[in-house]
Amino acid sequence: MKIYVKLRNNAWILVNRKIEQTTITNKKKVTRYLLAGETVSNPPISNKSDYVEIKIPGGIVNKVISKLLDFSGDGEVIIEPKDKEYYVAKTTRDKRQVVEKILTELLLRKTSKETS
Repeated sequence: MKIYVKLRNNAWILVNRKIEQTTITNKKKVTRYLLAGETVSNPPISNKSDYVEIKIPGGIVNKVISKLLDFSGDGEVIIEPKDKEYYVAKTTRDKRQVVEKILTELLLRKTSKETS
């Protein structure tokens, strides 16, 4: 799946992969993932009417992108900032369920951590 992200400085990035970074401190192992990609001029949009928009909170947008990279399949997702707190993911109708499933999973995990 191709993931295009528009940064706040209006540059477009095609996110290709994630790099695993593991640190060990006080006998605790922490693994983090860094997103890597390449600069592109603009994402290729075939037909704007085929795309649907999904609102993503800014605090979990990197996690959503990371999960989308794990998804094996074709298609594309275009992520743009909407305002200070939210991003918008644009994708085709058939890939909408994939993005919504990832978003729901991450939001449920976030709320369960906050309550415990």
